[in-house]
Amino acid sequence: MLDLLAAGERGMFGFVIDAHNVERHRELIVEARRRKFDLILDPKTQQMGLPGSHTETLSALPWGLERHHGVADFTGNDGRKRAAQVVDFALKNSFTQILAPSHLLAGANDVWLRRDIETMIWCAEKIQASNEKIDLIYSLAVPIEALRRQSERQALIGAIADAPCQAVWLKIENLETMLLVKNCSIH
Repeated sequence: MLDLLAAGERGMFGFVIDAHNVERHRELIVEARRRKFDLILDPKTQQMGLPGSHTETLSALPWGLERHHGVADFTGNDGRKRAAQVVDFALKNSFTQILAPSHLLAGANDVWLRRDIETMIWCAEKIQASNEKIDLIYSLAVPIEALRRQSERQALIGAIADAPCQAVWLKIENLETMLLVKNCSIH
């Protein structure tokens, strides 16, 4: 990637960096920022919330635990603390955008949905208090079956309609697509 940047490649707009790989990619981060590319922090909370996907590397992150995350870990003061830790990490490492802490959802009635939106609100408040410019991206991870049902789709759209994010990154099984929320209509 550094070679492409050095060669003047402009066919890319930015980089998504996993939180646990920030030091490994320090040179890329510095060069990308110098060249005005976007840098998106992936805090790996989706992976951290899945039983069986816990690793020592993830638990070493400021918002990591010695076990996989549960909904209670993002409730009240614990949730505010984790949101602040993610934003502080992004600020410290010169990120321009954050994949807001989110988790894999079974559908519109999943308990994680309200928790993730509340965490995103806390992230937005922390960013605003910092007087820095960092955009939030909501990483909506749902099974394709949830999006095939119109009632489920409408419920998800309604739930995230007022979320303080500048974009939605839709993750469906083996397909990832980034959709801008502000300038498009999702039905």
